[in-house]
Amino acid sequence: NEVISLETIRLGLRGDTFLHFLPEEMKEEE
Repeated sequence: NEVISLETIRLGLRGDTFLHFLPEEMKEEE
């Protein structure tokens, strides 16, 4: 799963997909 997260970041932060992999703490920082 970590690989998927890294791939998402490398793809350019798809937004929804990126937030989906972010920890709860970071999601609350919107």
